Amino acid sequence: MLGQPLMLPPDFQDMLACVPQGVMRLGADLCVAWVEPDFTAKTGLSVHVGEPLLGRLEAGWGRDSLERALREGRSHSGHVLTSDLRQARIQTRPCRPGGESGAWLLIEPSGTDDDVTFAQALQEIAHEVSETLDVDSVC
Repeated sequence: MLGQPLMLPPDFQDMLACVPQGVMRLGADLCVAWVEPDFTAKTGLSVHVGEPLLGRLEAGWGRDSLERALREGRSHSGHVLTSDLRQARIQTRPCRPGGESGAWLLIEPSGTDDDVTFAQALQEIAHEVSETLDVDSVC
């Protein structure tokens, strides 16, 4: 059996139900290529095959770091804010060389309380606004 591709057992998705992270595969275009059936229940984030992942995440340092890692084809761990302002832990790993390009993404709610998440969201929004304001035109 050496040298033959590993075939996943038919009950592989049943095993995924046992891990706390939601699992998805992204294509090279950063669109969802595959998503596990329990993803929304685990993460609170509803995504569909074919849609861009970044559209489901709030702009900010976390999303920017994730996007850079994905585009550069490297692993990444961090936090992002979802479009409904929930903080989530993420881990990415590029797909194996020689196969389809893209990355695997694991995501789970971070477990921080709502006040901390809301404060972080406000901080990131304020940072984004301050970068777009031209101080000379305001004064």
